[in-house]
Amino acid sequence: MKNPDFIVMLQLVINDVKAVIQHLHLLLDSGLVLLQQVMEETLAQGVLTGKYKPGQAVPEGSRASNSQTNGVINSYLREDVLACTAKLADLAAELGVTLSRFALAWMLRQPNVISAIIGSSRPAQIEENLQAVGLVLTEEILARTEAILAEVRDFAPLR
Repeated sequence: MKNPDFIVMLQLVINDVKAVIQHLHLLLDSGLVLLQQVMEETLAQGVLTGKYKPGQAVPEGSRASNSQTNGVINSYLREDVLACTAKLADLAAELGVTLSRFALAWMLRQPNVISAIIGSSRPAQIEENLQAVGLVLTEEILARTEAILAEVRDFAPLR
């Protein structure tokens, strides 16, 4: 059975995204926007949800366990990247939020990011991700985040 409230909410989000894209094209065409971007894969194929842990097997039923869809995600499953993710998860826990909410909040505060495209398989994931907009990240938290991310600065996932 389909959830009509979710379908209506999803349609509103899709309409908003379409409107933003139309405005972005107008701005790009006029030369007013040069370096801003819309971020896709904001949760790094699910790695920034915290479900993949260093030194542990890939969870059964996850995207990474599916040999037909795991090409890109497997490039994220390096021990150094997962160790960095675990440190970010600890930082998010200090704030009392999930890693995904923390990661999205950080992403949205980057100066060259105007929007983050999120995906979900359940309505609860959308609700969780939308809460990232209201998460306040102090300068200290941002500095600690940057120090953690510096550990994998040269990492580049497959595309």
